[in-house]
Amino acid sequence: MMSNYYLQIGVLADENPCYQKETLLNQCKRGCDKIGVDWEEVQAEKRLGHIVDAKRLCCMYLRDKGWGLQEIAEAVGLTNHTSAHYHHRRAKELIEYDPPFKKKYLTFIQA
Repeated sequence: MMSNYYLQIGVLADENPCYQKETLLNQCKRGCDKIGVDWEEVQAEKRLGHIVDAKRLCCMYLRDKGWGLQEIAEAVGLTNHTSAHYHHRRAKELIEYDPPFKKKYLTFIQA
């Protein structure tokens, strides 16, 4: 009887997309805190390098988890979906070629 109870809880959590999105957004917030950027700074229209890196990491993380580009843009504080697409693509490139950015990425993911 107990195993069915736990199974039902897991099914309910998996079927609720709002719960999943909230969980992923909280992961982004923790990742930003871990690399030293406040979530409010990420959502603001600032162009400082460390803030832009945090936005890129959030865009890549959320896109890889299945979020739509417009949803990402709204969550991270970008102007539209094309900005989210650019940040996602640029983050993938930087991870491949920029060792300090890759180190930030690994720190972000471990949060």
